[in-house]
Amino acid sequence: MNRRGFTMIELMIALAIFAFAVISLMGALKAGIDAAVAFRKERQLQVLLADRLEEIRIAPLTPGRFENDSTLFPGRIHTEVEPVELLNHEGAPLSGMFRVTVRYEPSGRDAPAPLAVETFIHQMQ
Repeated sequence: MNRRGFTMIELMIALAIFAFAVISLMGALKAGIDAAVAFRKERQLQVLLADRLEEIRIAPLTPGRFENDSTLFPGRIHTEVEPVELLNHEGAPLSGMFRVTVRYEPSGRDAPAPLAVETFIHQMQ
């Protein structure tokens, strides 16, 4: 038997397989885009907190807790500066050391996850 072309059922089956493949790829593409957006938000937040640490490093340190609204993300930024008692290699107290912690606390559904950065700063007296 010599056939020319495809039957309607063969075309419908081929179209259904193609549609299933396209829908699967669209789901994977959406998941990839969502992951990229989340990564970008987290990276922007890391830069924001690093900038806050740099602002603190430049200014004279004042021990205490400070809070302000985030300008980039829905949430608050908490900053804590506390003096730390450390000893040098000879066992003598090392003055002017501070532990600085900057935390982001989200508020809202689209906010990135909480994040904190911490460092020690030695301020000469």
